[in-house]
Amino acid sequence: MSDESPPSISKSFGGGWQRGKSVANEINHYGKLGQALALVLLNVLTLPPELFLRKDFGERYVSPAKLLVTLIAVQFIQVPILIFVLVGVAPDLENEYYWVYTLATMVLFNLLFFGLGLIRYTGARDRSRRGERWHSRCDGVSNRLVTATTFGKKESTEWRVRQFTEPSVTFCLGMLGCVFGPVVGLYLMIAALLMAVKVSAMYAKGRAMYLDHHDDIIESEQWARAMEGAPVEETEGFRVQGAAPQTPSERITFEKIMAELDPEYQAMISDPDSAGQQVGNTETE
Repeated sequence: MSDESPPSISKSFGGGWQRGKSVANEINHYGKLGQALALVLLNVLTLPPELFLRKDFGERYVSPAKLLVTLIAVQFIQVPILIFVLVGVAPDLENEYYWVYTLATMVLFNLLFFGLGLIRYTGARDRSRRGERWHSRCDGVSNRLVTATTFGKKESTEWRVRQFTEPSVTFCLGMLGCVFGPVVGLYLMIAALLMAVKVSAMYAKGRAMYLDHHDDIIESEQWARAMEGAPVEETEGFRVQGAAPQTPSERITFEKIMAELDPEYQAMISDPDSAGQQVGNTETE
């Protein structure tokens, strides 16, 4: 018989817990990576209409490398539309030159947005060289012509303009563009939907960052009270799971005991981390 004893239930449970935690962290990592890649793709595919609707971009947001990547990425949408139009629509039309101006409008649009992007980049670079402070990744400021479509409502914030007004304007221009160039028109309609999705995702991400910072402030201020088991009404909604709740009389007794202790012990109880660090420094000396 072997002298080796079987692993205890606690060890097996602990190992399973650690493996499950590792898998959860890995899934969370790949989830964040997927979200980042999706935002990068949305940034690229929605850049052309943004160049026409906004101004004052950051230097890195409209860099020549990004413009070139955008020009290539947009073709993955425009070329399939062009093939569909030429193969499925053009043969049934009496106008034999339909494919000519369809292709011409597509090429003209790409040249226009690429040239406008270079102009925006030059302006951003000149601003930086003049020493003007401006975020290099700024995604632009909406033009007054676009914000005027909100009928002068003061409550229409920049996010509302980007989430509703700009996609609506882009979608309407796409419908109008289908009359003259279906490739550009359909691309603009697709880009309008992507703009709405992108702004919603960025707003949710920014709101989550704001709430995380807001919660960190509350936790840092209310941590001691929550550890004492104070009710959430007194800790701004923050609760430490496992902290034993105290009655008002128990808290008064605790405060009296704390008041009778030496200041050194009070500091050790209130902030054990700093107190332990001071003890370590004293031993080192």
